[in-house]
Amino acid sequence: FLPNSYIRLFWDAFIFLVIWYNAVLTPVRIFISRDRTPKVLVSLDVLFDFIFVFDTLLRFYRPYVDENTGGVVTDPLLIRRNYQRSATFYVNVIACVPILKLPISPFLDGVQLTTLLTYFNVLRMIRVLHLPEQFFELKRFLERNGPINEPVYRMHIIFFFMVLFICECGCLYFGLSTATNVDDICP
Repeated sequence: FLPNSYIRLFWDAFIFLVIWYNAVLTPVRIFISRDRTPKVLVSLDVLFDFIFVFDTLLRFYRPYVDENTGGVVTDPLLIRRNYQRSATFYVNVIACVPILKLPISPFLDGVQLTTLLTYFNVLRMIRVLHLPEQFFELKRFLERNGPINEPVYRMHIIFFFMVLFICECGCLYFGLSTATNVDDICP
């Protein structure tokens, strides 16, 4: 699972898609669909929660590139220490909290369960903080084959975050406009 291996690239790309799914569909479910979420999406959320927990545990064993020397660190003790001291570790711990809803949910009634699921869905959104790291890993992988066009690369990142921001704002607007009586404001 070395930093420059194709297995790591595919795993990071898969985690990127999981984060993208959470970043786009979680606000849609919180603000638009609320308690009308199809069972397939709920099952997919649980599956992705387990995958994210697995990725969090896997990071304790993933070699990394030392920023000072540029060499690959494979010593398990150094890998664990580096990961535990990083902000990524704390983001992952908070993002793994939604998995706790599974043992709690059978003991709650409908309204309590809906409220609990909404709060846990909000915690999933913290996974978006992984996106800059994912783009950095992509850039490092692409630079293996030679220099990349930096302005075009940045343009793609800006476009990506712009689309994500528009999605989030649209969901927030829809959620707030349906929660309040818009007819009083705009007849």
